[in-house]
Amino acid sequence: MNNYPYNPYGYNPQQYQEEYRKIQVNSREKREFRKRSMLIALGIILFVLISTILWLILSGAKGLSELYTANSTFSLSIDIMLTVASLFGAYLIVRLLMDRKHEGFIPLALPENKKHALLLIPFGVLSCLAGAYLTSYMNTALEEVFDVSFTMPDLPEPKTPVELLLYLTSCVFVPCIFEEIALRAGALQAMRKYGDWFAIVSSAFVFAILHGNMVQTPFAFVAGIAIGYVYVVTGSIWPGVAIHFINNFASCITSFGSVFSISEDATNLIYAIYMGVFVVAGTVCFIIYVFDKKKPALNKDTTSLKLSQKLTGFVFNIPMIIALLYMGFVTSQYINWN
Repeated sequence: MNNYPYNPYGYNPQQYQEEYRKIQVNSREKREFRKRSMLIALGIILFVLISTILWLILSGAKGLSELYTANSTFSLSIDIMLTVASLFGAYLIVRLLMDRKHEGFIPLALPENKKHALLLIPFGVLSCLAGAYLTSYMNTALEEVFDVSFTMPDLPEPKTPVELLLYLTSCVFVPCIFEEIALRAGALQAMRKYGDWFAIVSSAFVFAILHGNMVQTPFAFVAGIAIGYVYVVTGSIWPGVAIHFINNFASCITSFGSVFSISEDATNLIYAIYMGVFVVAGTVCFIIYVFDKKKPALNKDTTSLKLSQKLTGFVFNIPMIIALLYMGFVTSQYINWN
């Protein structure tokens, strides 16, 4: 029974104050969520701006543009430098602008539960294989129905061991380290208070659009969900780095043939063995993990925001719309209308 006097009109000051407090809390949480969403989108824009500015500076130097076109070793080295500077630079700027409640910097610690991490790495690679298969099937279906084909940016084919090392650095080592830092330790971590599943899917969405072509974008979304889940339940970027490394390294197997004169049949056999190993290992590890009673549960949303509020706030803000429009334009450059 409250201490307020009887009110014949049914007005309850205590109830009114509680409703007003809820409205204030919800409004504050919406502002904070919108800020974090805008900063994540700003990270995409900064990535593009930093890489563009650095490239304009380099190309403005006398002779560098011609050397970039003519020399594969030089072009691969420049691509590596631009990617590292752009990804890490964008991450640092966004991290500095993020509010102080965004705890942690880069989770470099090893997973607390080594068993779960070891089980989830093969499962993560299997998820990447599934994502690649689904993407290939989707692209084939779209080509048959709408008579369009999809391409992706080409890297110089390595011809020497030095070029191969640079090629692997560009395609394997740099993405598996710096993309994991920027996307998982950055975007995903910033969204975890709004529910782990929302954080995983939203960061996978950003991971997908950053690739900017229909050959990689759907695959990156599926892989991003798998790697994001592994990051959340292990509390470390290293299992995700391992998954990313294994997947990207396997995609570079054919480049070994051109350097070491390995036949196409041999490289295809190596890739088939790789697929077979991880299909079996990933399936077995997934079954073991699912039935493990000690596997960690994902955290739920700790705010009052509804899913519709989070979805609209994450996608429909000015920086994200700009990023999506730009990435849509980039993606269109790799679509061929037959």
